[in-house]
Parts: sequence; structure tokens; C-alpha cells
Amino acid sequence: DVYTYNGVHLNKCWDLTTRLEYYYDADGGGYAGGFGIPKTSYYEGTIGVNYHPTKWLEFRPEVRYDGANNPAFGALSNHRQQISVAADVLIKF
Repeated sequence: DVYTYNGVHLNKCWDLTTRLEYYYDADGGGYAGGFGIPKTSYYEGTIGVNYHPTKWLEFRPEVRYDGANNPAFGALSNHRQQISVAADVLIKF
């Protein structure tokens, strides 16, 4: 597994974040949250923004792309790619 996280402050309230990851499942043993399909490469890219208008409040929406060289996604595990959209709100105290 190889991955990288990057972030840049755009201004005092906005950050741009990215994450890239690659995992090769050689023997089908899988990994935590994995699928266990032998000789499968998994890759992922995420881009998001963090909006923090105050010290105690942060909004974090993101879009994530997942892909694999063998079908591994979907209810029937018959897709090679998927897109996810997520968001969370952090209230810090």
C-alpha cells in the first residue's frame, strides 16, 4: 500500500485537500476493508475542501474515485470503478 495526503491553505478559512492511494492484493488475502480478490490493483483519489469559518467549526465535503483492474465494487462486485460523495461537520470544543 502506498498513499499520500496533501493539503494547502488557500486563505484563513479555506483549505484544499487531496489523497491518493494504491494497493496491490497479490494473494487475495485482502486488507482491512478490502475485498480479497487475488492479483488486483486498487487505486483511489480524493479531492475536498475544508471550510473553517471559526476555530470551533469546520465543514469538509469531498469527492472520491475508486478503481480496480478487476471487478470489485457494487452490490454484485461487478464494477471496476465507483464515485463517492461525502461531507462531515466538525464541532470542536
